[in-house]
Amino acid sequence: MPRPSAPPSPVTAPLRQPWPLRMAVATALALAGTGAIAAEPSAADLAALPIEHLLDLEVSTASRFRQDARAAPSAVRVVTAGQIRDHGWRTLGEALTSLPGLFGSHDRNYAYLGARGFMRPGDFDSRFLVLVDGVRVNDPIYDQGSTGTDFVLDMDLVERIEYVPGPGSSVYGSSAFFGVVNVMTRDAADYPVPELRLAYGSDGHRGMALRRGWRDAHGRELLLAASAFARDGRDLYFPEFDTPADNHGIAVANDDDSAHRLLLKAGAGGFGVTLLHASRSKGIPTASYAQRFNDPRPYTRDVRSQAAIAWQGDTAGGLALSGHLSAGRFAYDGLYVYDGETGEDVLNIDRSRARWAGASFQALSTALAGHTLVVGADARWDQRLRQFNVDLDPFWSYADDSRSAHRYGLFVEDEIALGSRLLVNAGLRYDVEFEGARRFSPRLALIWHPSERDTLKAIVGEAFRTPNAYERYYGIAEGELEGGDGEGVQRANPDLGSERIRTTELAYLRTLGAYTRLQASAYRYRSRDLVTQVADPDNGQLVFENTDSVQVTGAEFGVERSWPGGATLRASWEWAHLDLDASEAAVMAAPERMAKLQLALPLFDGAMRAGLDARHLSARDGLYGPVPGHWLSNLTLRWPRLTPRTGLSASVYNLFDRRYADPAGPAFVQNAIEQDGRRFLLQLEHRF
Repeated sequence: MPRPSAPPSPVTAPLRQPWPLRMAVATALALAGTGAIAAEPSAADLAALPIEHLLDLEVSTASRFRQDARAAPSAVRVVTAGQIRDHGWRTLGEALTSLPGLFGSHDRNYAYLGARGFMRPGDFDSRFLVLVDGVRVNDPIYDQGSTGTDFVLDMDLVERIEYVPGPGSSVYGSSAFFGVVNVMTRDAADYPVPELRLAYGSDGHRGMALRRGWRDAHGRELLLAASAFARDGRDLYFPEFDTPADNHGIAVANDDDSAHRLLLKAGAGGFGVTLLHASRSKGIPTASYAQRFNDPRPYTRDVRSQAAIAWQGDTAGGLALSGHLSAGRFAYDGLYVYDGETGEDVLNIDRSRARWAGASFQALSTALAGHTLVVGADARWDQRLRQFNVDLDPFWSYADDSRSAHRYGLFVEDEIALGSRLLVNAGLRYDVEFEGARRFSPRLALIWHPSERDTLKAIVGEAFRTPNAYERYYGIAEGELEGGDGEGVQRANPDLGSERIRTTELAYLRTLGAYTRLQASAYRYRSRDLVTQVADPDNGQLVFENTDSVQVTGAEFGVERSWPGGATLRASWEWAHLDLDASEAAVMAAPERMAKLQLALPLFDGAMRAGLDARHLSARDGLYGPVPGHWLSNLTLRWPRLTPRTGLSASVYNLFDRRYADPAGPAFVQNAIEQDGRRFLLQLEHRF
């Protein structure tokens, strides 16, 4: 978050609340006392299924109804729970960036996601819509779809991830700019007995997770899960600060990270309730926003809580109704420390608070022969959007804004079967955003099956992103600090307009035999009115403006292969060419080429599985110069049944200890932020 940032108390160190661990221990004792018997691992490992079964998987995110993935109006990609376990992915970003077209970046505070030749240093993930079980989880202040350790869900609780690339505003509205990510959670049936996970790893990593599910003969079910982790981090060297006054560029004990998460999921009949809560604190070792280097106090803390009630049911005549109600809270606190004019501490507090409620309803009809028609409406009320930033002693206010907002949309989509081999999928959505902005978002897809093994898709669509509350309202009001004394101070811009994108894509899928699939895509998109932070030449004040236009042409090619014994292979190659018509401040920190490979093998008659994840990114642009490309490899070994009740996994990340860095944003002195070398993580799971 553009931060100067702040803590719950301006003079305390990052909070390390012990109550999640106390709760976890108490829960473990309670679960252990249930007298449950040992059980085999609960969920089927989809990674071991033949590719023909993977191809037959249905997806529900692309059109908001269940359909064969080959019939979806997008080149949908799926990550399964088995793949997450095989490769030891610990965050949503690590799982997503294994897919073609996606890549990540990390500034040692937050993780960011880029797509198809687009990533700007310092941008938040507001151009991806992130859902959990179909419910939006982007926060209302920054509209950020978190993918790092601040994500609201533990990855062990993910059943699968559906990624729908391309513009999704025709069914989801704002933020579905480059794609929609739907994270689907596991059910109570996956945990018929209490399960405990303990983790230990490099840099002082330790963690604990507990989960337990109950299901009765009437189909009523309940899942409870809690997890917590903490990592001390390591001392880091930054050559930009290599002076005796700055400890020769070494930041000591500033890279800590900790989080706790809770999930409650219940269902009966056609109703379901989901409660999510996550809190994450992160130290800041980089001295971003020109703060004091090697001070242990700066940190950011994000807290997310969300509840959703969903229902679905069928009525007579081929009509199905579904919907959900949701409500949530978001809190961000940050603390930055600066040197005053006489060397004293200046504590800067940055804080955001949000509270919202939402509703969604849709009707699906198959009554008309050859048509699958869905009509629906979404609404969200942001009851509180509060942002402020102040210095203490001497007190100075840089931002103080409080408001409410609303948004709603109406959408319709029709999948039309023209014979047995041709589908037409047409969608249109009308959105009204806060400040009265109105948008139409269309999408049209032609899907042709020339044979049983071939699918060809032609897709064209438009999407938009409404500027978030931070971009519009964070900062001083226009007219304040006139003259040359406002350099570096941020100014609000309520008149900021929406970003737009138009995408054209051709996708081809082919199956070779029962176990191999090829998938290729070629695309071109043009985005305009991109929101960019620039400096006012008259007074030096920073302000967000609609300035930039980007056109990208690219191609992706991927192959998936599985073997009857449970081995799987997934490989991809991507290329993206960028044409930029933008301000000098706009830099695209996106690689032109990427190559990825994930290989999982059963060993010793299935008693062990080995998973290799290798990725290559070509060079990227930084704000002050190029950032070299790199290869990165991770290895995970799993013993699913070390004993009848116990499983063990061992992961080594950055297996060959490569030195590599990610481009830094405008808040940093560094052009690039060096990432971690070789690390390990051990995880032990026990079923009571």
